[in-house]
Amino acid sequence: MFFELHGERKIGYKQLSPADLGIKITSNQTHIGLAADVLTFMSDKNEINEDSILIYENSFDYLDAHFDRIKRESGEFNAPKIKMGGRNIISIAVAIRDAARRNDPLLKWFLFWFGLKNEKMVFLLFNENSNNFKDICRLGINLSSLSRGAKVVDPHLTDAIAAFVEERVNENGLPTVKTLEEELQLGVIQPNRKIAGYDIERANEMFKMISRMGETLINKYLETQKQKNNIRHYAWYNRERESGLPYDFHYEDANGNVVHVSVKTTKYEFNQKIIFSSQELEYISKLDTNYSIYRVYFNNDNIPHVRVCDNCKDIAKQISNLTNAYRKNLLPIYTEFKDAKLAISTENELLNFTQEIMLV
Repeated sequence: MFFELHGERKIGYKQLSPADLGIKITSNQTHIGLAADVLTFMSDKNEINEDSILIYENSFDYLDAHFDRIKRESGEFNAPKIKMGGRNIISIAVAIRDAARRNDPLLKWFLFWFGLKNEKMVFLLFNENSNNFKDICRLGINLSSLSRGAKVVDPHLTDAIAAFVEERVNENGLPTVKTLEEELQLGVIQPNRKIAGYDIERANEMFKMISRMGETLINKYLETQKQKNNIRHYAWYNRERESGLPYDFHYEDANGNVVHVSVKTTKYEFNQKIIFSSQELEYISKLDTNYSIYRVYFNNDNIPHVRVCDNCKDIAKQISNLTNAYRKNLLPIYTEFKDAKLAISTENELLNFTQEIMLV
């Protein structure tokens, strides 16, 4: 999710009351009260914050949070809250009550909330029997003795709580994040409410960092191969800065053969699609020397591995032939085909990868 806390850097939390959960017979409360000194950036009246995030159990969703504050006779606004909203509205507050009713409203229910740099709100809901309850208590917040009323997380725990919530979202939103990784490399973000909630700029920076990490790992791997006399020498072209070349390394093997290497890194499993540019594939198809793809990926144990494909020229030639034919077909209508990004499956029958090698 790549959370970045709002500048106020505060997180509120509370044990939800029966009135908050809508189960107190003598109460007609239509809101859930929040802490006064969190979400201070929100407007005082009738603020509908779209794409607010509700995290509950193994899912998260983007809902509207109908936020406002009570106006006192003095004209002062205080007592922030999130409201149910109008008829047939599924707001954050409605979803919270529905979740408690479906499970067990008589349990102790807890809500954490904070604001993001993009002024969206995040809410984490859980009960006393959940793993989230145990994990947050381990972080240093004693929820077992929590009294009624909203509290604010100790500033020393703020980053730890935010990181914990981010981890929950990343786990539950893994398919979305995987799609985002591919789309960032392709240069096209498809409209999607979940993706819209991500910090795209920060996500792009993180994926670039992962790409750099992959090249660094392969640099160490090739150095080891050189020390073992499996290769004579090698060069890393992006060591100081991005070279812009259609390859990242080249090395000379023990028999004197030159091999150019493109490192394709994913933060996820091997079967994430590999992204190429049409120019990159055209270069591969015309190259006289050998060309290898080093696919760096991370298994569930978060340990980096690599699998190598040495036969990528065939598919590069086929794709280049098709794109060149497309380019020629556009000329009669005075249109130029400049470049395109292509996503190729690692399961493509034209690609043969070696067994995985652990990178340590």
